[in-house]
Order: sequence, then structure tokens, then C-alpha cells
Amino acid sequence: SQTPASGVEVSIVDHPEFGLTKSRADGYYDMALNGGGRYSVRLEYPGYLAALRQVEVPWGDFALVEDVVLVGLDREGTEVRFSELKEIA
Repeated sequence: SQTPASGVEVSIVDHPEFGLTKSRADGYYDMALNGGGRYSVRLEYPGYLAALRQVEVPWGDFALVEDVVLVGLDREGTEVRFSELKEIA
């Protein structure tokens, strides 16, 4: 079962003028944008992979972004040495 996360940082890719916001305890957040375009919403939380979602924001209205499930980072890693990889033909 997934639970809403508070404190998820929400920003708009390539639009620092919109600033950022953070999600509330219920997982929802609010952010004001200029309408009439498509934006990429970036959601970040420490220890999890960032997620990107596209949203079309109409003029004089609001838009909802689909629910997002953030995936936790793996504690173990695998070292990959590209010099040792063989080319696949």
C-alpha cells in the first residue's frame, strides 16, 4: 500500500521563474503557472528517483497531474566498466 508523501519538492523543468513548492501531508501540492502551454513537472524526494510528468495547462483554468509513485534508490550498486564490455553485433 502506498502512502502520500509530504515534502516532495515540485518544480517546472526549464522554468525557474515559477519557483518550487512542496507536497502537503496528503500528498497534494499547489503551483501557479502561466496557462496556455505544456510543461514538464519534476518531483523530487531524498532517497528516491526523480519523476517527470507532462501537464497541459489551459488558459484561465487549472490542471491536475496524474498520481506519481516514486521509486526508492537501491542501496546496492553494480560497477560497470565500459572498457570491458564487448560489442554486440
